[in-house]
Amino acid sequence: MAANSLSNLSFLSLYSASLLLLLLPFQPFAASRGPFLAKYDADNATLPLTGICSAAVTINGYKCQEFDVTTDDGYILGLLRIPEGRAGGGGANRPPVLLQHGLLVDGISWLMNPPEESLPLILADNGFDVWISNLRGTQFSRRHLTIDPTNSEFWNWTWDELVIHDLQSVINFVFNQTGNNCCLNASTAEAWVKNAPQATSTKNLVHFSQGYGGQDALSDVEDVRILLDVLKSHDQDKIKVQYVEQYGHVDFIMGVDAKDLVYGEVLEFFRAHN
Repeated sequence: MAANSLSNLSFLSLYSASLLLLLLPFQPFAASRGPFLAKYDADNATLPLTGICSAAVTINGYKCQEFDVTTDDGYILGLLRIPEGRAGGGGANRPPVLLQHGLLVDGISWLMNPPEESLPLILADNGFDVWISNLRGTQFSRRHLTIDPTNSEFWNWTWDELVIHDLQSVINFVFNQTGNNCCLNASTAEAWVKNAPQATSTKNLVHFSQGYGGQDALSDVEDVRILLDVLKSHDQDKIKVQYVEQYGHVDFIMGVDAKDLVYGEVLEFFRAHN
């Protein structure tokens, strides 16, 4: 992929936002799902290998495009785009938004809820050009120019490579396609089981096994506060933190009340900085 590099300052800002969203979606508990689980037929939630677009986007009446993005270290990543809302209205004036999934899932995790409860589709219906990436190793990014996934070298990476190679490559690709600087935003149990966990490098798990706390079995609340304090010292007016006591990370994506508690503030944040 030929891509123009973003400025160092822009990429640092994107890196900070990327890190937050990369961490926040992942958690082994989804405390708010409750009785909503019974609404789904698990067989209909199975993800076919034809792609996320046909599995979870176009069937709901939205346009969807899929791209391959090759990182500078040879990984081929699956990237999808929802260019407009269900009612149409696409165009160059739509601000691009890149949504990045967490560990042990892939891009489909953003689209397991009904359309009116799925952040990507809510954003598309509210005037944004939505992009969803898949990190290396997940089912739609398990390719490399020269290394087979069965080779252990394919999995020889950790957070550093995800930020340096995957996120930068995807961000540059979106920038080249849209001409705009994009920033990271911020089902059923059966559907979750069928689509996760996705493959990841064991080096990533080492990072998560070092902490615990709250409703997140893999993250320490105090450590998160320290991270937020550091990030707040950089572009303070461009960082917004929301804490929901009863939520685990998965709830920020799949909670039955996430649209009311979380997504409204996400939309306000993007509009304020557009």
